[in-house]
Amino acid sequence: MKLIKLLVVAACAFALVTGSSMAEDKKGAEKLKGKIVAGSCCDKAKKADKDCSHPFCVESVKDGKVCGKCNKLKGKIVADSCCDKAVKADKDCTHPCCVEAVKEGKVCGKCNKQDA
Repeated sequence: MKLIKLLVVAACAFALVTGSSMAEDKKGAEKLKGKIVAGSCCDKAKKADKDCSHPFCVESVKDGKVCGKCNKLKGKIVADSCCDKAVKADKDCTHPCCVEAVKEGKVCGKCNKQDA
């Protein structure tokens, strides 16, 4: 009886360790440096649960990055804006207007007004 209990406990421990290591591998595969812009080829592929097949996107993923050619935000980030400061700190701007603009694949027009 003790042997059966020992085997059951060992099997459960093995399953727990194996399952958590597989989950870490999957999480690691999804972490790429950069943001996927709404409407880009990479975004469309992600929504279809596939990988983008463009050659430059494939190369970027190999380097652990999101393709900068396909995932550019429309608009220009103005120097010293909240978005510029966030980019320099390697973070995302957390202003609600900026978050919404990025979801649409744009730079926030409110915080990044271009000089006339």
